[in-house]
Amino acid sequence: KSNRIKEYTIDPHAVVFKRQSWYVLAYCVEHDKIIQLKLARFRGVADTGVKFTVREGFSVEDYFRASWQAWAGGEEVTVRVRFSPRVAEMISETKRHPTQVIYPQSGGSVIFEVTVSGIHEVAAWIMGYGKDAEVLAPKHLKDYVLDHAGAVLARAVSETPDTTFVPSRT
Repeated sequence: KSNRIKEYTIDPHAVVFKRQSWYVLAYCVEHDKIIQLKLARFRGVADTGVKFTVREGFSVEDYFRASWQAWAGGEEVTVRVRFSPRVAEMISETKRHPTQVIYPQSGGSVIFEVTVSGIHEVAAWIMGYGKDAEVLAPKHLKDYVLDHAGAVLARAVSETPDTTFVPSRT
C-alpha cells in the first residue's frame, strides 16, 4: 500500500481470488506472521531453495473469517450503521457477512451490525450509500467517513477546481 518496492522472504501458503484480484497468503519472515500480498504488485520472485511447511493451524477460511470482502487482518471491530427507510429493504434482503445482524427500527430504517477486521473496506461500502447511511459505531469509523465526506465536499465547492484532464494508458 505504500507504493514503494519492498523485498520479503515468504513461505507461500495459498493463492486466493477475492474481489477481482489474486492474493498470496504467506508467512513473512520480516513480519513474523501470515500476510496478504496482491499478486499484481509482485515485481519478481526468486526461489530460495529453502524448504518450509505450512504453519500449523493455518486455513484460508480462518484467515478471511472477519474480513469484509478481501482485506484481512486488522483489529476486529463491531460496526453499526443506520440505513434510511429508502434503502432499508435492500440492506435487509442480502446476507453480506456471516456476523451481520439487522435491527428494524420504527419509522422504517434499519440498523446494520457486523463484526469485521479493520474499517477501511467496510467504510467504502458504507460511503457508497451516501446520505442514506449514518455510522453509529465505532467512533473511529465515523471520523474516517466524515473526513472523506468533508474532503469530497471541499473539492466540490472549491473556487479553483482542477479541470485538467490528461489521458494516459496503463
